[in-house]
Amino acid sequence: MSLFTRVARGRLAAWLTVAAALVVGAVVFGLPRPDNPEPVSATGLSVRWQSTQVERLQDQLPDSDVQPAVVVVSRTDRAPLTRSDRAALDGASAALSRLAAGGRVAPAQFSPDGTVALVAVPLPTAGGQEAVVDEVAEVRAALADLPDALTVEVTGAPAFTADLTKVFDGADITLLAVTAGVVALLLLITYRSPFLWLVPLLVVAATEQLTLRAVDTIVPALGIHLQEGQVTGIASVLVFGAATDYALLLIARYREELRREENRFTAMRAALRRTAEPILASGSTVVLGVLTLLLSEQETNRALAVACATGVVLAMASALFVLPAALVLFGRRLFWPFVPRVGGAAREGRLWDRLGGAVVRRPLPVAALATLLLAALALGGLGVRTGLSETEQFREKPEAVAGAETLARAFPAGTTQPVAVLTNPGAAQAVLAAAGHAERRRVAQTLQQSLLPPVLPVV
Repeated sequence: MSLFTRVARGRLAAWLTVAAALVVGAVVFGLPRPDNPEPVSATGLSVRWQSTQVERLQDQLPDSDVQPAVVVVSRTDRAPLTRSDRAALDGASAALSRLAAGGRVAPAQFSPDGTVALVAVPLPTAGGQEAVVDEVAEVRAALADLPDALTVEVTGAPAFTADLTKVFDGADITLLAVTAGVVALLLLITYRSPFLWLVPLLVVAATEQLTLRAVDTIVPALGIHLQEGQVTGIASVLVFGAATDYALLLIARYREELRREENRFTAMRAALRRTAEPILASGSTVVLGVLTLLLSEQETNRALAVACATGVVLAMASALFVLPAALVLFGRRLFWPFVPRVGGAAREGRLWDRLGGAVVRRPLPVAALATLLLAALALGGLGVRTGLSETEQFREKPEAVAGAETLARAFPAGTTQPVAVLTNPGAAQAVLAAAGHAERRRVAQTLQQSLLPPVLPVV
C-alpha cells in the first residue's frame, strides 16, 4: 500500500471519528430530561433513620410547608435593648405579620441578659427554593427601617437556604473558567506551543459539557435526586482532571512516535497501543472506586457516584477516540515551534528521565524513602474532622451565620434548629414531662408551636 493511500485512509478515519463524536454529542444533548425525584430527606439519609421518619411525619401535618425565619435584633454596642428599641421592634412586627404564614408572628423573645431579641417568622416553603429566597429578601427589606443603633440579622433554615443560593450563583461558570484556565496554563508550560494546547483543551471542555448533560438524564432516571450545584461541580473538576491527564499521556507518546515514524497516522496508532492500557486501567480503577459511593446512606453520595463514573468513562472515550483523531488532522505543525522530526533529539523529559533512571538503579531505597515520606504526610490526617456544620459551609460570613452566632451568645443551643418530638396525642403529657428537663425547652417550644397544631406536641 502506498504512502498516499495510507494517509488518505487515515485522514478519512479521523474525520469519521470526529463526525461520530459530534453525532453522539447531539444525541446526548437531545435526550429528554426526566423529572428530578424528590430528595429522600433533607439530610439525604434513607428512611431507616429516625430523623427521616420524623421528617416524613412532619410532612403530613397541615403546616408542613412552613419554616421559621428567625429575626435576631441586638444593639451594635451589645448593650441591653432599651424600651425604645423594643418599641421599634414591636412596630416592625406588624410588617412581618403580613409576610408570615397565617398572618401571625409570635411575640419577641428576649435573652436572659436582655441584649438580644428574636422573632420567629413562619414562612411558606411550598413554592420551592426560589420562593424561599424571595420571601427572605422581603423579610430583610421589612426590617430596613429599624434604628441604626440596632443590628438586625435574619437566620434560620430559610435564611441559610437563601444565602447558600447566593453562594452558588454563577458558581458553575466560575468553576469552569478557573479549571479551564489552570489546564490551559499547564498545557502551555508542558508543550511550549501556542497552538497545541487548544486541541486537548477543547476536547476536554466538550467532554465536560457532555458529562453534565448526560448526568442530568442518567441520575434522575435511576431514581436518585440530583443536587446540581454540589454534584455537578465535583464531577466537572474530576472530568477536567482525568481527561487532561489522559491527554498529556497520549500526546507525550505521540510526540515520541513522530520522531520514529514519518507517517503521523502510523505514529498515532503506535502511541495508542502504548497508552490504551494505562488509560483503561487508570480510568477503570477510578470508576470502580467512585461507584463504591453507591453503598453510602447519603443520597448525594450516590448521585456523586453515578455522575463521576459517567464523567470518567466519557473522559476515557474522548482520550482514546476523539483526541487522537483531532491531533492527526492537524499534523506535525501543531507542535510548532518544537516540531518533532524523524530522528530528532528529544528536547523534553530530561529531568524525569534522570529520576526514572535513579529509580531503576536503586528501587529498594527509593521505595523505602517514598513510603516514609507518605507515612509522614499521612500523620497530618490524624484527628481530622470531616464534614461541615451549617455555619462552616461559607467562605465569607453571610447574614444567616452572623445571626446564628449572635443567638449562640445569648440563647441556648438549638434555638434556630429546635428538636422536634412527635408522639400520639394520648402520650402528650408524658412526652412533655420527659422533655421538661431540657434547658432549651421554652425557646424551642415557642418556635415550633407557631408552626404545628397542638395535637402533636413539639419540643
